[in-house]
Amino acid sequence: MVHKKRKAVLHYHDVMLEETDMDTLEEGQWLNDNIMSFYMEYMERQVIPIETSDMLLLRPTMSQLIAHTPGKWPLYREGLTVVMIDESFVLSLVTGNPKDLVGVLPPHIDKKRLIFVPINNGTPETANNGTHWALLVYSRPTNTFYYYDSLHSTNIDEGERTSKRMIPLLGTGKALLSKVKPPAFTPVSTPQQSNGTDCGLMVIAIMDRLIKQAMRCDTDNALEIDHPNKIRSPNDTRSVLKSLIRELQRKAKSASPTSFSL
Repeated sequence: MVHKKRKAVLHYHDVMLEETDMDTLEEGQWLNDNIMSFYMEYMERQVIPIETSDMLLLRPTMSQLIAHTPGKWPLYREGLTVVMIDESFVLSLVTGNPKDLVGVLPPHIDKKRLIFVPINNGTPETANNGTHWALLVYSRPTNTFYYYDSLHSTNIDEGERTSKRMIPLLGTGKALLSKVKPPAFTPVSTPQQSNGTDCGLMVIAIMDRLIKQAMRCDTDNALEIDHPNKIRSPNDTRSVLKSLIRELQRKAKSASPTSFSL
């Protein structure tokens, strides 16, 4: 069996894009994890202001790690008081050792105002598997997980599971014998895709819109899709990503930062 030689297209900070990644930007293809990670890396470095450090874009690999790491997890039921001893105790319920997750997750996850989490229905055993992308956003001011799905509620089970497994990492239950109200889980009315493959592009377009709204506004309304008709179409998102990658390729040998923006 002859394996196709892997060819690098762009090395952008922590992300290496290859030709096989670029193939997933073609029409009719399912966007893979690496393109999603590239978009998030770019947004954090070039679009979100440095002073806006209260936003976190959690990479797909981290989302999968949280969703599928085995171990005991706190059980929350509506109307019950949840008692937590301290943060270390809570995190120890995650994997048996708080360092197992904390050491690989981005720092200060327990202090971020907004956390954007791409959700897919694959499993971590195989890279780039799954059949659908959705988006989960945690808002600390409202203590709510907002769920966006461009194909009805296809990934809602994965979204709810991820939200529950993130709770111990949010830093909401540090005080001894404190009463902790679990975050709400709220599906949001979301523009729908017209086929079975554009979900990843829809997630990127929705995330792009929400991030820019949140940069302009600190209110709860920042996580509503204020103008659905202003969500970039899958074809336009595909074109923008390809153009951005080509622009970064041209600038790869230059030390000056690109001014190209989504």
